[in-house]
Amino acid sequence: MPEDAKAPVVDPYAKLAALAAKSPVEVPDGPTPPGSAEWARWFGTEEVEGDNLKKHHEYQGHGGGYPPELAAYFVQCRVEGARWNDKTGTLDDQGDFGPTEALLDAIRGNKLAVLDLERRNMADDQLAKVWEALRGNTSVTELRAKYNNLAASGAALAAVLEGNKTITSADLSRNEMGEETMVAVAKMLEKNTGLTHLDVSTNMPGEDGLKAFAGALAANTTLRVLKLDCSQMKDVDAPQFVEALKANTTLKEFTAFQNEVRDRELRKAVKHVVRP
Repeated sequence: MPEDAKAPVVDPYAKLAALAAKSPVEVPDGPTPPGSAEWARWFGTEEVEGDNLKKHHEYQGHGGGYPPELAAYFVQCRVEGARWNDKTGTLDDQGDFGPTEALLDAIRGNKLAVLDLERRNMADDQLAKVWEALRGNTSVTELRAKYNNLAASGAALAAVLEGNKTITSADLSRNEMGEETMVAVAKMLEKNTGLTHLDVSTNMPGEDGLKAFAGALAANTTLRVLKLDCSQMKDVDAPQFVEALKANTTLKEFTAFQNEVRDRELRKAVKHVVRP
């Protein structure tokens, strides 16, 4: 491309957006395998013109085993700032994604039972739009959100979940949530009466966050499964969970694998608790 020539305007997801607008999303019970009829419905069989994406590589490499059913509702966050590659004639892959209005409308319109944001690598400002759309939603029963960044927007999600009675399962693991955000999520459990399964593993709750979760665990009577794996729990933190587990008679499973509890008895008491 000549130096004085402007890069052509390319919308690498125009075809997927058209497919999404043509028919409503059908969310299967589990991950949709590549090559299935649903996969073909979203991605077609031919190369997408202009961006060098092929059937097995749609959604910028996120196809291999990950659910594609919502892929057409996501666009590349940084398309406007992406660099044009003269050699390939394509936009360089930036690897980050954000919600389109189609997805937000589907959430507001109560069209989804499973809200799958897993491994989208979305930042706080992108997720904040999703959480705002989720406010008032009464159709979503499962929230999959691990491998994003809820460092700041996690508190906004906690505020939404506090009064939500339809979401029963939430996976918020691996989201870079720090102490303040984790305290907000824990405090939410003191008022929420819908969640039965919560995974907040591999975040950074700190001393205050762990204390808040122990307090919430003692007070909550709805939760059945709580996962706090890889959560910086130390010997000084474990006793409060031992007491909380005694107080809570409705929880069925608690996990705290790969933490920093050195005392053998304490570690045994909190690592994996399963009740009939």
